Amino acid sequence: LAAETAWLRANPHRLSLLRLFLRRTDPRLPPIAPSDLRSPRQTLHLWNGTLTSSFELDGAPVSVVTAVHPSLDALATRVCSAVVRSRRLGLGLAFPNGSEAFQGGLEWGKADRHASTLVSGGRRCDG
Repeated sequence: LAAETAWLRANPHRLSLLRLFLRRTDPRLPPIAPSDLRSPRQTLHLWNGTLTSSFELDGAPVSVVTAVHPSLDALATRVCSAVVRSRRLGLGLAFPNGSEAFQGGLEWGKADRHASTLVSGGRRCDG
């Protein structure tokens, strides 16, 4: 990776707040690997605070727009693709719990220690 890319991708915080990821909905299929994505393109829009990604997965184009609120702890993601409409692709969320360890101080397997609210709505993707 170029130094600028590595800097952009680096997390300046010791602990991740969450992981948001795409996942195949069929449990018989393997998790999505970077090598499964074709023609990846990503653009950071500094003025409106969105990150737009596009790629092909399983032969279908996928568009992902992610935005964060400038002053609230709020995240919005929009995924548009035929593989989403056919329910073959979905979003996964993982929330860690911190630990007292400085190195590797995340515990990912304790989902009962937090509460989350999923709000769905807005415009549908028709393309």
